Amino acid sequence: MSFECPICFERYSSKRKPYTICQEGHCICGLCLQQLAECPFCRVSLDYYPQTFNRTLLQEMEEQERKKLEKKKKKMQQIQQEKIEQQKEVKLEVIPPDQYQKEKLKGIEAMIKVMNNFPNNENIQYQGCQSLTAFALKNQENQKEIQEKKGTEAIIKAMNNFPNSENIQNQGCEALKNISLNNQENQKEIREKKGIEAIIKAMSNFPNSENIQYKGCEILKNLSLNNQENQKEIQEKKGTEAIIKAMNNFPNSENIQYKGCEILKNISLNNQENQKEIQEKKGTEAIIKAMNNFPNSENIQYQGCEVLKNLSLNNQEMQIHFQFPILNTQNSTNQFGKKINWSPISNKNKEKDLKGYYQRKKQKKKEKKRRQNQNRINHQKKSNSIFGFFKEDYKEKDKSKKDKKEKDKKSKKDKKDKYREKDKYKEENENQKIPTLDLNLISIIIKAMNNFPNSENIQYQGCEVLKNLSLNNQENQKEIQEKKGIEAIIKAMNNFPNSENIQYKGCEILKTLSLNNQYIQIHFIFEIDEKSKTHKNSIPQSNRNQNPIYNRNQNPIYNRNQNPIYNRNQNPIYNQNQYQIRNRNQNPIYNQNKYQNQYQNQYQNQYQNQYQNQYQNQIQIEFESESESESESEYENENQKIPKLHLNVISIIIKAMNNFPNNENIQYQGCEVLKNLSFNNQEIREKKGIEAIIKAMNNFPNNENIQYQGCEVLKNLSFNNQKIREKKGIEAIIKAMNNFPNSENIQYKGCEALKNLSFNNQENLDEIQSLQGIQLIINLMNNFPNNSSLQEIACETLSQLMN
Repeated sequence: MSFECPICFERYSSKRKPYTICQEGHCICGLCLQQLAECPFCRVSLDYYPQTFNRTLLQEMEEQERKKLEKKKKKMQQIQQEKIEQQKEVKLEVIPPDQYQKEKLKGIEAMIKVMNNFPNNENIQYQGCQSLTAFALKNQENQKEIQEKKGTEAIIKAMNNFPNSENIQNQGCEALKNISLNNQENQKEIREKKGIEAIIKAMSNFPNSENIQYKGCEILKNLSLNNQENQKEIQEKKGTEAIIKAMNNFPNSENIQYKGCEILKNISLNNQENQKEIQEKKGTEAIIKAMNNFPNSENIQYQGCEVLKNLSLNNQEMQIHFQFPILNTQNSTNQFGKKINWSPISNKNKEKDLKGYYQRKKQKKKEKKRRQNQNRINHQKKSNSIFGFFKEDYKEKDKSKKDKKEKDKKSKKDKKDKYREKDKYKEENENQKIPTLDLNLISIIIKAMNNFPNSENIQYQGCEVLKNLSLNNQENQKEIQEKKGIEAIIKAMNNFPNSENIQYKGCEILKTLSLNNQYIQIHFIFEIDEKSKTHKNSIPQSNRNQNPIYNRNQNPIYNRNQNPIYNRNQNPIYNQNQYQIRNRNQNPIYNQNKYQNQYQNQYQNQYQNQYQNQYQNQIQIEFESESESESESEYENENQKIPKLHLNVISIIIKAMNNFPNNENIQYQGCEVLKNLSFNNQEIREKKGIEAIIKAMNNFPNNENIQYQGCEVLKNLSFNNQKIREKKGIEAIIKAMNNFPNSENIQYKGCEALKNLSFNNQENLDEIQSLQGIQLIINLMNNFPNNSSLQEIACETLSQLMN
């Protein structure tokens, strides 16, 4: 079939020239049909429109289309086969990593060029910062390339050009964070190109953006690590303020609190100016809040302890007690039972808000009066222009006006009553104190140590903070004892016996706490929970002031006025009227049996048995009274024995000295603690403390402090003690006196120890004489002729040794 009319030779169209088909199958256009009566080919009349279906024509059309489709299919199959053959022949070329890295570097260069060419295009700057963050992530080669091609400059320029764009500031901070990570050259360049200033500006411009605050803190942490120049730059550009603000604005964000503590730790290390600024800007409060809000976060607790360690070093007047206002508290009521909605607005801002509130009220009243006057004027105009109103209409309108006036009066009264109630409510809130949260620095550190008993870092930093706070500050020392700080220190020393730092710091704290403190607790018992593996103190603190076992003023064993052993007027050893050198039978120095039976056994055993039996019963009664106040749930587990851990201060210090015999600091601090606790002679003797002291003196013969402390401990333990001679303690004392002949303290304590050891003990006396102790004392008297106390003790020791 052709698409042209055989008569007019024009193409068929559906609108102008629709084709028609005769019965024989000839096609003719519509225009030709109007002029023709018969078909020119078959002479059939064209008046009748064919309604029959022409099948022959359709078959011809289908055959032509089938041929075309077959040709197309064959062509497509050939093309596909050719592609498959080409893929088989061609081998895939793998790009080597060097070439791939080169292409990456080219991309970095191109991005920086685009950023420099279009500095005022916000989208290009944002995309450039985003791509550079991806390139610099954990890739040092890319970081170097960015530095060489001046990519840091481009990022800082973008941040300075668009200070109000949150996206660019966010991406810029992230890019600088990746570039500065473990790369000192990039850190230098960021400081030189004023990148620190741009970061701090971003943090101050977007204080409510958590991402910018976190990323800014992370960059400043990288820049401030072991770099004093960057630390100075951060201080000058008010970076500490920005960090503390971020911590206060996002108290529930663990990441910001952790990074903020880490920056403050880096800034405050060995820098007194930064330490002062942190305290002035209330940085200690922010740290304590973070530690209180996240007690189970090991990182925050460790970093917080480290910052407080830096701040408390050489700062005896550091603030410990803090009060924080609790805002938006739930269920807080007034005196009249009304709920109080506390707002975080200051008093000045509150006054401003109240002024604005009253001004708005006045404006609303003026607007109401103006509208009422306009309505009256309009109503009068209408009444004058319109005639023929009935009297009833006027009456109804008057009634409606009266009703409105009455309603307005009632509404005004109600409003006045509301305003009066509000004023009363405000006065009540102003008079009422805002609820506060009391926090203590010492208690928070002890909590951290108790929550993480297996973390060596937290235990070490906590011990160091407590050491700094307890130094030359009796109030802090008392508070550490009240908050059970000694228990936390002992646990740390017990859990980490091989940690040299913890043992040293623990000994140092116990030395300061035990100095001039007769009532320090020594024995502790902890309940061991097998599930949580934590220790709980089961012994209540007894009233030690009333207990003469610990109170030396009431106990005659330690009270020299009541005890004739130390009272020279009652003791015939020192009473010259009763002292007769020639008559040895009357002299108790040589009559050993008489002195032992008369004085030693008479007073020492008498008072020990008397007061120990008397007050042990009181302590048991205290325990029973406290156990009765416990809940019923605790009585259910009475039959089950809970495993307990017994710890002793003396035994832990002796362990530390034995574990680290070559550590000079631990040996010195241990000797000093034992010197302070040497009133408890039996404990030190049983726990082998004498051996530990003598070892320390032998291992460090040239250390004056250890020799002095060792001599003082042995002097306190030397009364009627044979163990010192068996462990060669007399040798150690004489060696110390020979090594330091010009030290008054060592000579004095050594003489006192030898006097006590030689008293009424022939074996000790013989050993001192064999080691040339008499000649040593004579040399001492010649070296210090003007020292009356030394001369007196030397004379007493010589009188014992010579006779």
